[in-house]
Amino acid sequence: MKKILTQSLMAVFMASILGVYAVSPVYAAASMYVSPSSKTINVGDTLSVAVRVNSGTVQINAVQANLAYSADKLEFLAIDLSGTAFEQQYQNQGGSGVVKLARATTSPVSGDNLVAIVRFKAKAAGTATFSFTSGSSIVRSSDNKEETTTKAGGTYTIKSPGGDDGGGGDAGGDSSADTSKSTTGSSGTTSSTGPSSASSGSTRTAKKDTAAPKISGIRVSGIELEKATISWLTNEKATSVVEYGNVKKLGFIKFDTKLKTSHKISLPANILAPGTRIYYKVRSKDAAGNIASSKLTSFKTKGYAVKLRITNLNGEPLEGATITLVPGFEKGVADKNGIVVFTDVASGKHSVNIEVDGQVLSSTITVEEPKKPDQIQDFDVKVAAATADGDDLLGINPIILYSLIGVFVAVLVAWLSRNFILARRLAREESFGGEDLGSVDQPPTQDIVSPPTQAPPQAPPVQQTGEPKPLMPRNEPKMDVVRREEGSEQQ
Repeated sequence: MKKILTQSLMAVFMASILGVYAVSPVYAAASMYVSPSSKTINVGDTLSVAVRVNSGTVQINAVQANLAYSADKLEFLAIDLSGTAFEQQYQNQGGSGVVKLARATTSPVSGDNLVAIVRFKAKAAGTATFSFTSGSSIVRSSDNKEETTTKAGGTYTIKSPGGDDGGGGDAGGDSSADTSKSTTGSSGTTSSTGPSSASSGSTRTAKKDTAAPKISGIRVSGIELEKATISWLTNEKATSVVEYGNVKKLGFIKFDTKLKTSHKISLPANILAPGTRIYYKVRSKDAAGNIASSKLTSFKTKGYAVKLRITNLNGEPLEGATITLVPGFEKGVADKNGIVVFTDVASGKHSVNIEVDGQVLSSTITVEEPKKPDQIQDFDVKVAAATADGDDLLGINPIILYSLIGVFVAVLVAWLSRNFILARRLAREESFGGEDLGSVDQPPTQDIVSPPTQAPPQAPPVQQTGEPKPLMPRNEPKMDVVRREEGSEQQ
């Protein structure tokens, strides 16, 4: 009994251990794969391969799928984004043996989701592959880091129609064939039989649908600050896809996979912005996989109203001035009061370019998001330049200004001329003083000492006892002076 009890306890203990390990959660790595992973098709058939991701319970918000295909066996046709779970497009490339898809979503997803469908045309018999290459990954939304991912590609057998293989093989991709055969009996009636009756009658294959839907009646309605709806019609039931973005390269997508002839897609508010130009095109795919696409066009969301009053520095209106707001490049012409009104303007800073009398002037305004969207925001813009009627915006008449400039130039010329003449005269006087001295007995005038302004009191003449020393001419040898007798008059 004791042995049985001991064995029972051991069994319970082992079971508990095994139970612990059995209930411990096992997190499988996320996967990237293509579907179908294998298929047999004929040369000339279309092969459609879905690129998918499965993250299990992990929320993801982006995927990068880099794939390579056998370019000698498959011809790249297109990338179909109908039904993708990732509406934002960053890379959408195919050809020369390479396919690259980079997509994201603003609403994280989990589980199994479609990235895109890649379409090929089988161009040569043999075995073709379509497999993931380095750089392929999916990103967790919780921390924006790459999730551990396994990858699985596909292998496809391509046969030559009518060859040794009997020209058989499954119809690939979007192609579909009716393999039923019609046999005409002796009674003249036509009946549908199985393959065994092929030898007793003629064979007819249903014509494949290769015509794309025809798109018409494209229009944008319900345009608001952050809303817009795009609608169109097709001549047959098809899916609804809108690619759109703030630039011509687009980058966003919204779709409806239901087949219908009347299509309507409302663009999400978290992408649109007030007063913004949105570029878009629509696509529809019928049940046979034929795709029709419209031309790229655009519309502008509703924005804010702005009133500008353009004046000179004296407050006088500039009638007829052409105003351009940048970056929206909205244009307007000022009325007689210098006023121009713009609607559907985006918020933020705008450059105001003013063209008047052949001159382009610039200022800056800041458009805010008002509490009432229909509120008009007023701005006074003053500029300084000459207008077309000759009045200067600084308040100075051009004729007066030019006259003042002329007087200044005349005074400057006169002053320079006077200084030039004086300089010439001084040069001539210096030249004369050094060369033309006159008689030796007459000292140069410039060397005679001028008497003082007030003559000193006269004293009795004093007879000179020594030899007088007359002033000597410049650069001349010393002259001899003859002394005369007393009382004689000195020469």
